[in-house]
Amino acid sequence: MFKKYSQEELWKLYESLPEELKKAIFSKEISDIIYNIGKRHNLEEEKISQIAEGVGYVFLGLLLPAEFEKHLKEEMGIENKIIDGINQEIKRFIFYPFKNSLEPLYNIKIEPVLKPSDKESLLKPLSSKEINEKNTKDPYRESIE
Repeated sequence: MFKKYSQEELWKLYESLPEELKKAIFSKEISDIIYNIGKRHNLEEEKISQIAEGVGYVFLGLLLPAEFEKHLKEEMGIENKIIDGINQEIKRFIFYPFKNSLEPLYNIKIEPVLKPSDKESLLKPLSSKEINEKNTKDPYRESIE
C-alpha cells in the first residue's frame, strides 16, 4: 500500500515539479488514457483509480517508474498477465512521452516499450458495444474458475 501523504506534503512536491509534469497530473488526456486502459482490461472503477494514483505518484517523484509494475502486483490483486499488459500500456503511452521530465527527476533512463503509435485509440472512449464484447465469455473456452 502506498504511504499516505498529507495534502500539504503532496502540494509541496507538486510545486517543485517541472511544468510538464504539473500539467500531466491534472491532464484530461492522461486521465482518459488510464480509464480506457482499465476498461480494456475489464477493471472496476476502484482498480482504475489505483492505477491513476500510482501514475500520480510516479509524476510526483514518489514511485519509480520501474516500481510501477510491482505496485500493480501488490495493490491490485489481479492476475499477472493483465498486470503485464496494463504496465506495458502505461509505460508506452504515459511514462515514455514524459521521459524528458521523469529522467532527471529520478536520475534514470526511460527506454521505449513499443512504438508509441496507437495513442489515439487510447484517447477514444470505448463504445458500449466494445465494452459488452470485452465482457462476453468465449463459448469455446472452458472456465478456469
